Amino acid sequence: MIKLIMAPLEGVTDKTFRSCYYDHFPGLNAALTPFLPIPDGVKRVPLRNLKQVALPSESPVHEIPQLLVSEPSAFLIAGRALERAGYREVNWNLGCPSRGVIRKGKGSGLMPHTDHILEILDAVLPELNINLSMKIRLGLESRDECFRLLPRLREYPISGLTLHPRLGTQMYSGSVDLDGFEKALELYGKPICYNGDIRSPGDFRSLKARFPQVEEWMIGRGLLADPFLAQKILSEVSFPDIGVNADEGADIAEPVIHPLTHREVRDFIDDLLKRMKGQFQREIALINYLKGILLFTFELESMPSEFRKELLSLKTLKEWEKFRYKIYEYFDSQ
Repeated sequence: MIKLIMAPLEGVTDKTFRSCYYDHFPGLNAALTPFLPIPDGVKRVPLRNLKQVALPSESPVHEIPQLLVSEPSAFLIAGRALERAGYREVNWNLGCPSRGVIRKGKGSGLMPHTDHILEILDAVLPELNINLSMKIRLGLESRDECFRLLPRLREYPISGLTLHPRLGTQMYSGSVDLDGFEKALELYGKPICYNGDIRSPGDFRSLKARFPQVEEWMIGRGLLADPFLAQKILSEVSFPDIGVNADEGADIAEPVIHPLTHREVRDFIDDLLKRMKGQFQREIALINYLKGILLFTFELESMPSEFRKELLSLKTLKEWEKFRYKIYEYFDSQ
C-alpha cells in the first residue's frame, strides 16, 4: 500500500499551515515536522517547545516530530519529553544540508561518522518507549558514507528509514542519485522511504517503475507547488489502467494548470490567512508571513515580475485584498 508523507520545510510547513493543508487537500498519511527547537546541551524541554507538533488525537494526519541533535543526552531528554506528552514517534534527522547545521556536526554533517551515529543509537534506543525513525542523505561528501552505515544500521530496531539520494554538499542542486538509492536498498535489506524530486505524477510513475518495492514516499516542494499531487498519485495507484503506463514515466507531457486557478487553492489561502490572524500582533508581520508562503508555494515563480514586485510591496490586508483579485484574474485569463 502506498503511503505519502509530507517532508518538512522550515519556515513554511508549521503547525497551522499543516493543519490547514490537511483540511483542504487530502491524501497524506503522515507529515514530518520542521526541527523542534531543542539544542544539544539542553537540560529540560518546556512543553511549549513541543506545541508545533499535533498530538495523535488532534490531527487526521500522523505528525512526526523531528530532532536535529548530535549527542545522546539531548536526544534522551527530548525523546522522554515527547514520550510524556503522548507522542508515538520521533525522527532523527541526519540529512539537513544547511551549512550552519553541518558546521555544528549535525544533520548530514553526521553522515561521515558511522561509529558516532551508532553510539548514539546504542545509548538512546534502550531508554525510549516511543518509535525512533531516521532521515538521512547518501552522505555529506561521498555516498560511501551511507554505504558504510546501512549494513550496520539494519541490525538496529528503528521504526523507519527515509533516504534523500543526494549528498549534503549538493544541497538541493543537481540530480538525485537513483543508482545510489538502488544500492542503498540492497545494502539495507529492509524498506526505505524515498524522498527527493517528486514534483508530478510522471516523476512518481518513473520512480515507482524503477523501485516497485518502495511503498513509502516523502514529498516536499512538490506538494506545495501542486497541492493536488497526493490525490493524483493515489488516483493512479488505485486506477492504474487510467492514463499512461508506468514505464512511460515522466516522458509524457502533462497539461499544466496553475494551482491558483482552482477554487480549492484560493479557499486554502483565505482559510490560512484567517487562522494566522490571531498569531501576529502586527498586521505587517501577518502580511510578511503570507508573502513568504505565497512566494514558496503554488508555482509562483511563474508569476510575472510586475506581480512579484507588487506582492513584495504589500503592507496591509487592504492592499492584499486588491492584489489577490488582480492575481486571480490574471491566472483565470491564462
